[in-house]
Amino acid sequence: MPCISMRSTLRVAEGKINAFNGVVYVQVTDIQAGCKWANELGGAVVPRFPFNLADGIGAIGLVVDPAGHPVGLYSRTPLAGAPQAK
Repeated sequence: MPCISMRSTLRVAEGKINAFNGVVYVQVTDIQAGCKWANELGGAVVPRFPFNLADGIGAIGLVVDPAGHPVGLYSRTPLAGAPQAK
């Protein structure tokens, strides 16, 4: 099970995300493991996620639980070999 920290940052999205219109991000030590764990629990990884943030400051993932709620994952460790956001 990935280590999860309850640090968070709030920001406004452009447009409606889904019927719930919000995403909570949790910090994990391993984005790939977090996405795999979400799949094993019945969730799904959103297409084009995870990816590295600009300037190599970390990576984010986005998963959707079985009820359709989005959950963001954040890691301070960039993904090896993955492109950075532009």
